[in-house]
Amino acid sequence: MLFLFLCEANFARGEHEGKLSIPLLGDSTTIGSVCRVTHRDGPNLEDVIRLLLAAEKNAAPTNIINQGARR
Repeated sequence: MLFLFLCEANFARGEHEGKLSIPLLGDSTTIGSVCRVTHRDGPNLEDVIRLLLAAEKNAAPTNIINQGARR
């Protein structure tokens, strides 16, 4: 029973290839539909989160996945 719980805990964390997956879910604000048009070279939400996590000393390797809805 404990083995099953530990397996489920690792599955729920969303690790893939040793990286913690962080999905970004939301609407057009999450995807940044306006910013991607007006400031194409600017940082997007997933880029800002990557930079903030990189500044953390003990942060685990991550994979940021932006799944915002386009309108």
